[in-house]
Amino acid sequence: MINILIIEDENAARNKLKRFLSKLDEETNVVAEIEDLKGLQRFFKSPSKIDVVISDIELRDGNVFSYLEQCDIRCPIIFTTAYNQFWTNAFEGMGIDYLLKPYNFARFQKAWDKFKKIAVPKSSSKEILSQLESLFKQQQTSTNLRERFTYKKGNGIAFITINQIALIKAEEGAIFIIDENGKRLLSTENGLQQLFSMLDEKVFFRINRSEIVHKKYIEQMQRFSKNVIAIKVTGIQEWLKTSQSNTSEFNDWVKM
Repeated sequence: MINILIIEDENAARNKLKRFLSKLDEETNVVAEIEDLKGLQRFFKSPSKIDVVISDIELRDGNVFSYLEQCDIRCPIIFTTAYNQFWTNAFEGMGIDYLLKPYNFARFQKAWDKFKKIAVPKSSSKEILSQLESLFKQQQTSTNLRERFTYKKGNGIAFITINQIALIKAEEGAIFIIDENGKRLLSTENGLQQLFSMLDEKVFFRINRSEIVHKKYIEQMQRFSKNVIAIKVTGIQEWLKTSQSNTSEFNDWVKM
């Protein structure tokens, strides 16, 4: 038996989901149907066992991400929405697919098959996380990565291509793009994670919570401490440092 939580504020959409679920070659059980954030809060005060969540994003009393960020959901989530601007948010957590309304049964079946691959009973938590990461990267590769970004210039905006970017840095609530000459440009992007999701991970690496480097502009590297590497980037006077948690991954990436 697969237990399902449906979060959807439109009755027709909920009925469509239940109809699609009934067509699956699975024994499924809809634990609850929730229409708003208030209902979601009440549900998670005494939650039932859930294997998968199927969730709309824009509910009648707010955006579902405003609540999902606060609760500890450890099962896969399939998002359904009429809007395409929430893709990045969906895959930052336990999201495994993003269905744009109106979607048909074939598209729903594809999302369900992803869930089944992850929900193999004998899978360890490490294997599940690995599968989620793989699915996320597949989704990311299928989208168009950005070739250039905008930055504020006077009263307007200007463009910089990704090949000109040596470093991207979050600082005091703002995002700065720094070119190969060390010139600091104020980005129009809202968050470092959102910006990083639009970059080719073979070319750019997030070395710590606030800095993303371009591989082409890495000039020197040296050991700073046992688990930290210091990096010299073209146009940047100070040496940058990897966080302890991703130094090993950075070593593998920089050699590729």
